[in-house]
Amino acid sequence: MTGAELSRALQCGRPSCKCSHSALRHCPVTSGHSHGDSDPSLSFTASGDKTLMKCHAGCSQDDVIAELRQRGWWGSSAEPTPTPIRSGRGSLVTSYEFRDAAGELVAEHGRFESEQGKSFAWRVPGKDWRDGLGSIGVHDLPLYGLRGVLEDAGAPVWVVEGEKAADAARAAGLVAVCLGGGAAQKTFGNTLDPLRGRDVILWPDNDEAGAAFMGRLAGLLPQARYVRPVVPQKGDAWDYFNAGGTVAGLHELLSEPGATVTIPDRDAITISLPVPAGDVRFEFTNMVQSVRSLEAEMRVMVLVPGKRPTPYSTRVNLQSSSAREGIRREIEGIYGKTDLGWPALLAEACDLAKETWRGLDYSVDLSAVALPEERRWAVEHFAPEGLVTIVFGMGGSGKSLVCADMALHCLYGMDWKGKRTRQTPGVLVIDYEDAEDEWRLRVQQLCDGYGWQFPEQGYRYMPGRAVPVADQIVQIRRLVAEHHIGLVVVDSAASACGGDLLDTTAAARLINALTDLGTTSIIIAHNTKAEDSKYPYGNIFWHNLVRATHYIESEQAEGSSVMDSVLYNRKANRGLQKPLSIHINFSPEDTGPVTIDLLARMPEKLRKPSMKGDLEAMLRDGEYDATSLAEATGYTRARVAEMLRTDQTFAFARRDGKRTIYKLAENVSIQSSM
Repeated sequence: MTGAELSRALQCGRPSCKCSHSALRHCPVTSGHSHGDSDPSLSFTASGDKTLMKCHAGCSQDDVIAELRQRGWWGSSAEPTPTPIRSGRGSLVTSYEFRDAAGELVAEHGRFESEQGKSFAWRVPGKDWRDGLGSIGVHDLPLYGLRGVLEDAGAPVWVVEGEKAADAARAAGLVAVCLGGGAAQKTFGNTLDPLRGRDVILWPDNDEAGAAFMGRLAGLLPQARYVRPVVPQKGDAWDYFNAGGTVAGLHELLSEPGATVTIPDRDAITISLPVPAGDVRFEFTNMVQSVRSLEAEMRVMVLVPGKRPTPYSTRVNLQSSSAREGIRREIEGIYGKTDLGWPALLAEACDLAKETWRGLDYSVDLSAVALPEERRWAVEHFAPEGLVTIVFGMGGSGKSLVCADMALHCLYGMDWKGKRTRQTPGVLVIDYEDAEDEWRLRVQQLCDGYGWQFPEQGYRYMPGRAVPVADQIVQIRRLVAEHHIGLVVVDSAASACGGDLLDTTAAARLINALTDLGTTSIIIAHNTKAEDSKYPYGNIFWHNLVRATHYIESEQAEGSSVMDSVLYNRKANRGLQKPLSIHINFSPEDTGPVTIDLLARMPEKLRKPSMKGDLEAMLRDGEYDATSLAEATGYTRARVAEMLRTDQTFAFARRDGKRTIYKLAENVSIQSSM
């Protein structure tokens, strides 16, 4: 019997059987089928009078030939053992048939082995191995195993890298295919058309080339899922099943078809996108929304064997396609651009992050919220705990020194100018104005003035380095957690915001970043001239977005070592507080001690003219009625009488005929100094 006749004899004739559309035939040794094994296992190649065969179910070649002889399909017992086909490439081990949808043979892919190793060659019907594919391009070849795809329209299709792997997967009961060009193939013609709309599972070899190849297929088959079993380096489906792997085990490893979105924190979104050999993870943190942008810190990690393990980080405007394009080019320069499909991955991750952010619901039912036992303050009636406070004033008004003093008292848990503080293990100064030695001297002078020892630890300094606070909030957050920081001082707003003080976005980015930090923060800001004392200089958001603002005004005679200052509360949680008057006494020596003391009364030169203040000044000298006070101060009698009746600062002493005589309340001198 010729080789071609033997090949036909080992086919069962059933159109649905794998022996009709693959290189495998039925082994005559095993039972269970009309012509041997029910699942074809015999690798068989015939060329003229030379034949090579191998049973993948484990039968020896002698047993196979003996069974063929018994059936009369092999020559006499004196006939020699079949010899392998040989060519310049070595011995032909096996041949894989690529057949079209009608079952017609299009090409054969032969595997040869020699002392130099394995090699492959193509031939078309009626041609030799040396002729190759002729005018047929690899991208024009049908899928290897196409008939199985067409005959079982409802089954998942497993795409592997080579014919040997495809045969192993089919032997395990899967509908499996591969492409003729292997991992090097980059164009696909119409070959993938039978897979469109099907449940496709990509199974890459365990190497970078396999991952890249399946990545290219994933771009053309967006519905595809992935499976990544544990196999040796460069291992494939054959290695998996040969090591005892099961189909059930594969199903447990199947990836989800889409992205996985998690929300680890209130301003953080993590998106994992499956790719053939692993996952690409996008972490978006410190997200800040404005009218024209949604900005976030983006960290990209490629969890794929053979890829650069170091993450890529940048800041991205999720609403800007042009910014996204520049980032894509950077990423492709680092990780490569041909295998993972970065345009699609980046677009999907940014769009998912944007839509997830917009859909977050931070609302709560107030009936489920516990009432606070008390208002929590870092500095009583000055800086609310966990929120942002602004201290602003003219240059040279002592803002930085006052905030350094306040931070020192919080660190030691000492009352600050009559106000209780909540002790903190650490404070952090983020400085854009001076240098670390200037802040060290400032705190040392205060300690010397009070007779205190310089803090052994906990008073930390961080240079701003001209980097906006919002752009380094991840590092700041880490420092706050690592050193148990309870108070952050930012000096000053102009540099810390990273933009124009009049720009809404610049103000919002800084204040939102510090608010989301969840740590008590004090921003030192400025105003342009003394009469602009109601709000910090810049956009109104500097006043509206924080919980407390204080304006500091100071007076110091030329050449004097004494400065008198008043802190006016411009915004507060529970009503405006009375002005806080302090006295700063500098040492004649530049590095000498500094003391800051509470004043019982506001310095006269810093007292703001007001009707109430003028009335207080008059009544400190005696008792008056409304008419005489109006005449002395120049205000109308009606306005004076209204304030005297409604303000508890003033108390009447007695009635004198039709007149009511007024005097100051006993505690007014103490109240007016706060």
